[in-house]
Amino acid sequence: MRPFWKRVAAAGATTLLLGVAAPASAQKVTLDVLYAQPGFAKYHEPIAQAFMKAHPDVEIKFRAPAKDYDEGHQAMLRAAVANQLPDVYFPGFHLLAELSSTL
Repeated sequence: MRPFWKRVAAAGATTLLLGVAAPASAQKVTLDVLYAQPGFAKYHEPIAQAFMKAHPDVEIKFRAPAKDYDEGHQAMLRAAVANQLPDVYFPGFHLLAELSSTL
């Protein structure tokens, strides 16, 4: 009969190997993204498509883009009050200090 600690080590190794061989299925994650400047869609969309292809468990959904950074800033402030902030936002640098102190 093997000593107690060898049996514990063997059981632990078996459990570890089973855990590696059969990982738990991950749930799909959806990221809600807001950006300003509708013309920037030509940059954001291909990057999002490539990211989702590389990470099939992540979905990126864009909100309608704000007309400019000032409107995006106002949308973020309203979303903060309504507790409906996006997961990701691309702010204008000139508004970042106010936005970060408010949020």
